[in-house]
Amino acid sequence: MTITFENEGTLEHNLHLEATGTHLVAPAGQTVTATVVFPSAADLSFVCTVPGHEAAGMSSQLRLGEPNAQAPAAINATAQTTPQTALAPLPPDTPRVPQGPVAPPVHRSDSELVKVNLAIEEVVGQLADGVGFRYWTFGGTVPGPMIRVRQGDTVELTLTNPPGMEPPQGFPPVDREFYVMQSEAYLQGDPAAAGLHDFAFDKLLHEQPDYVMYNGSVGSLTDERAMLASVGERVRFFFGVGGPNLDSAFHVVGLAWDLVHPEGAAEAVTDVQTTLCHLAVRR
Repeated sequence: MTITFENEGTLEHNLHLEATGTHLVAPAGQTVTATVVFPSAADLSFVCTVPGHEAAGMSSQLRLGEPNAQAPAAINATAQTTPQTALAPLPPDTPRVPQGPVAPPVHRSDSELVKVNLAIEEVVGQLADGVGFRYWTFGGTVPGPMIRVRQGDTVELTLTNPPGMEPPQGFPPVDREFYVMQSEAYLQGDPAAAGLHDFAFDKLLHEQPDYVMYNGSVGSLTDERAMLASVGERVRFFFGVGGPNLDSAFHVVGLAWDLVHPEGAAEAVTDVQTTLCHLAVRR
């Protein structure tokens, strides 16, 4: 049998057939072909042995039977598409995934040991109207809990580093604070189809998100969830990008940020309208 392995992805993949010792390696965008002699009729499995790829779904079965005039002369394996599986129904009362709260300001002058324990939780939430998604979260929220400390503190932390930065004297008080994180979702099947979707690893590799959203779901910051402030109030934004692929040009329409810490830096710049930043203040 002639096996043609076409890699339309952006990473190197391989096709490993244990029973015959066949191992085809296809760099991104390339095609490889091999002729394989099989010992007998059998059900044989083949996988991609790149770490994590088999677990993400890159495996299949090859069924060999007696010679048949109707049997195809070759098989084609393409590292590209996600299987179109039937979607599980989404319960009508499925809520949006909870949002991580803004951590309160630190009102102390002495350094302390701050212990932070973040539990990894899989949470089913409503991504858009009728569209559900299984979220991988820290602490059950999207974004995960915001962690706030002062310079000089010792942080005992599991799993991840705290976002943002804290100057030695802390931030000056403001009227309101908002916490916004941009992230992406990669869904198996039709992303607009109602039902519960699983994660699509191949779409992530191709950098083709089905949704790019703030704080975990479509419309999470609109209508009754809108961020509201009154004229004359001073507002602080904690803004970040969870990715995993796309960045964000954080932009305020018609005005400029009074103070911006680009990428969470201690040094600030002023009168900036668009930035890749974790912290911005608007008066």
